[in-house]
Order: sequence, then C-alpha cells, then structure tokens
Amino acid sequence: MRTTFLFDLDGTLVPLDQDKFIRGYFGLLVPELSAYLPPDKVADAIMKSTYYMINDLCEERTNREAFVSDFSKRVTGDVEELMELFERFYTGKFAEIKSLIEDPFDDVLLIVRTLQAKGYDLVCATNAIFPMSAIETRLRWVGLEASDFIFITSFEQMHYCKPHLEYYRELLDFIGRTPDECFMVGNDVEEDMVAGKLGIETYLVTNYLIDRGSGITPDHKGTYQDLLKFVEALPAVDVEKSSATG
Repeated sequence: MRTTFLFDLDGTLVPLDQDKFIRGYFGLLVPELSAYLPPDKVADAIMKSTYYMINDLCEERTNREAFVSDFSKRVTGDVEELMELFERFYTGKFAEIKSLIEDPFDDVLLIVRTLQAKGYDLVCATNAIFPMSAIETRLRWVGLEASDFIFITSFEQMHYCKPHLEYYRELLDFIGRTPDECFMVGNDVEEDMVAGKLGIETYLVTNYLIDRGSGITPDHKGTYQDLLKFVEALPAVDVEKSSATG
C-alpha cells in the first residue's frame, strides 16, 4: 500500500525553470562572496565543490561536510565563516529569486492539499545539495511550510545526493518506509525517476522536464494538471488501511 509521496522541489513543487534559477542564484550570490573569491571564480568554485559533494559516497560524512572539505581548498579565509554568510544569504537576499516563478502555483498547492486531506504523508525529496534554510525559503515561495512534510532532505542530514540510489535508500531509512509504500514525483528523468529501480512508483512532471537521455521510463507522466487528476483519483489512505485490515 503506497501511503507516502516523495516530491522533488525545483521544477516540481516550485514551478521554476532550472537555467533561470541558476542564473538568478549566481547573479545574487556573486557580490556576496567578493571578499573570498574573485567574481569570475565564484560560480566555477561552487559548481566544482557541488559536483564533488554529489559524487562523494562516503557514508561517514554528510553532504555539508563533503562540500566544505572541497570548498575550503578553493577559497581564502575561514570556510565556516563563509558558510555562515551562505546562511544569511538564504534567509535574506535569496528570496528575490521568487520573482522568476512564471506559472501560477495553484495546482501545486491543490495537489499537496488533496494528498494531505486523503491522509498521505509527504516528503520534500529535493536533491540534498542545499542547507535547510534555502529549502524552507523556496517552499514558502509557493505557500508551503516545512511542517507540511514529515521529512525534508537537506545537505546537513543526508550523506548522498541524487541520482545515486544510496540517496533514496537513506531517505527510506530516515522515514521508515519501504519502496512499495512510496511514490516519487519529479521533473528530472535521471535524478527523480531513478527511484523506480528500487520499486518506488514514479510520476514524471513534464512542465519543466529535464531529460539527459538516461532512458529511464517513469510509471506515469504528465503536467501539473494531469498529476492533480491522478491524486484526485487515489483512494484515501484510511480507506486503503481499512480494506487491508478488513
């Protein structure tokens, strides 16, 4: 019985084009790091340390620890002081990116509220490359709060990133679920639909589709409106439980 929905964030819960998000993100962040890196080096340093973190499969350190380990080699000054600067950025200036959201997000909210009303548990299964503060800020852009989810994958807690299956295994351990209890909803074929390899039922949202040619086939796909119809047709969790125990 599937009772838990795992939702990707950017391009799924937050209707935002990834390329526009990245340009807006670095446009705001670069001036903030001028004391640590030349402006033309900021994006390259952050991206390289992010890729290092994504591909680091050491179970003994968090994604944050992996990022800091690599980033400290690329910047001058105290790297922990710099991480505090990131925190201030994510709770402040970062909010300006909200203006890049083009589509109305009523469908997203309706999807979430419909599932909540039916008794489904929700997880914000974003790629764990950002701190919790940045994730909570983005959720608020579409009228959601951390309290809407039983768990949020952040780089402070997680030890793995998408598209590695270890990310999904660790997430399932955190929430105490098995693959056959979960749906994964996302817009990235490689990063999100790979969850299907573990037996998680997948739904590909196509509005902001990212497909790198991985060849992974989702169980379902469609627009936000299609996803809304899909969740509206699902039985309430209590009904499923009653029939399973009856």
